[in-house]
Amino acid sequence: KRTSFLNDSDVKMMIFEEIRKTRPAERSLVVIKKFVDEVVVPSVLGVTDRSVCETTLSKYLNEWGYM
Repeated sequence: KRTSFLNDSDVKMMIFEEIRKTRPAERSLVVIKKFVDEVVVPSVLGVTDRSVCETTLSKYLNEWGYM
């Protein structure tokens, strides 16, 4: 079984910081996914042609107490 890059504490903090910066009315899974796909994935994995599945992201956000 592979370990997701979302398990990394630095990745988690990047996502938390973006959530904090985003106004509550504008927060959604789609907005967070876009940030992860466009900012986090390229900066952490060094690739631009990958994306995170909404189900996977939702699972992690739930574990972290955001959903």
